[in-house]
Amino acid sequence: MNTFSGMFEMWAMVFKFEHKKLSFIMLTATYGGALMIVAIFVLTLWGQSKGCVFPINDRTMR
Repeated sequence: MNTFSGMFEMWAMVFKFEHKKLSFIMLTATYGGALMIVAIFVLTLWGQSKGCVFPINDRTMR
């Protein structure tokens, strides 16, 4: 598995769900961060549309 083709073999196992724990860990690690960024962006836009002000990078907060 320490070869370039071994990497594709591992991802084939992940997407076939042969080993459920491996699939869950790899898919969570791969796509979990991206989903969190999208969720934070959507919640921020929704909050701003409702009138909330998020003082990001505001120097008066320090």
